[in-house]
Amino acid sequence: MKNLFLVFFSVFLIPFLSAAQGNYKPGYLVTIKGDTLHGFISCKTGKKNPVEFTFKDNLNSSAEKKFSAANAGTVVISEYKIYKRFVVDISQDVVSESGPPSPQSAKPVTDAVFLNLIDSGKNVALYQYTDKIKERFFINEKNTKPVELVLHVYPDPEHLSQLVRKEIYKRQLQSLAVKYLAQFQPVVDEAQEAAYTKGDIEKIIFEINGADKTSTFTATKQYKARPFFGIGFNALSVHNFATDNYLPLSANNYANSETQQSVAVEINLGEDVFINQKEKSIILRLESHLAYSANNTITEFGSDDVLEQYNTLAVSLNPQLLFNIHSSDRTKIYLGAGGQLFIFAGSKASYTQPNYDELNPPAYYALNFTFTTRADIILDNKFDIYAGFNPAFPGQRQNSLSAFRAGINYLFGVK
Repeated sequence: MKNLFLVFFSVFLIPFLSAAQGNYKPGYLVTIKGDTLHGFISCKTGKKNPVEFTFKDNLNSSAEKKFSAANAGTVVISEYKIYKRFVVDISQDVVSESGPPSPQSAKPVTDAVFLNLIDSGKNVALYQYTDKIKERFFINEKNTKPVELVLHVYPDPEHLSQLVRKEIYKRQLQSLAVKYLAQFQPVVDEAQEAAYTKGDIEKIIFEINGADKTSTFTATKQYKARPFFGIGFNALSVHNFATDNYLPLSANNYANSETQQSVAVEINLGEDVFINQKEKSIILRLESHLAYSANNTITEFGSDDVLEQYNTLAVSLNPQLLFNIHSSDRTKIYLGAGGQLFIFAGSKASYTQPNYDELNPPAYYALNFTFTTRADIILDNKFDIYAGFNPAFPGQRQNSLSAFRAGINYLFGVK
């Protein structure tokens, strides 16, 4: 079964591996000259804002074009992020809570960079920029260049055990609330308590925009998680590793165990939680399965063969991490791994060798743990076609399970 999984796994992925290189996503960019190019875009992902993008007309093309702040103005990556080029003043002092004081006198530098659009509305847009020094937020009123929301944190030069926090960003947000809102006091009070985090600042900008329904803030709050339901088949095998149980009663080793596989229908129910919501490149999948299994295991015991028959209703809990390796308009491919806990209900074991119960057979435990690996193809953000393998996990005095799984899930709540 393991070899069968490897064959299926290879066939499942090979057609997409070449396209997966570079992790290109559909999108478009606008050059500084004003030309709009539609195609597929790749960039380095991580905490830092990208400084360069790679563009292809189509995924099968070998021709790549490089774009940076020198020749690109706006980069839009579908279901991902929007980057806009601006020439802005960028603070250089480090936010430091330990060690020597950070010199607040460090002069800002003026540079052309790509800012990540967080929220835009009728009054103000919010951008984010992170480099090797720190994360910053910028506000952009209409017909002006973005201005950094300023935060200084450093140890007090006279009392190094105490921190100096100059939260200038709070006054900046409060000024915007007074400027644009008739009933500004609640937002002013909220800004006074706001932390220098994306969540707190984004919420205040949304309110400064008058809770504008067209604001991108509302879109970013949707679909942090999605439920799913599915059906598939499960080829389950029971492996007996409990040979030591028999040695005290017999000089013969309990060996050469052969397990017949049981193929059963399984029902899947769970939820995907997006670790990085916009990119959707890492998913925490919380999944449960329900399946019925009937297995026969034939084992040599001395001169006799022992037939063990197991009939079980298995409920399993299966947390996993899925990693995106390819993404296009209609297709996404993920590889994943996790752990699976089987809970058996109504398990029954019968033995055909005479007096077998007197030989103290291994217990058939109600709980069983195994590792899981899987590959998923998601089509149109609705259908998840999957295949996976759970290797046997041997344990003293118990039976262990291995399984090959395949099926389809329907994904709810994603546009």
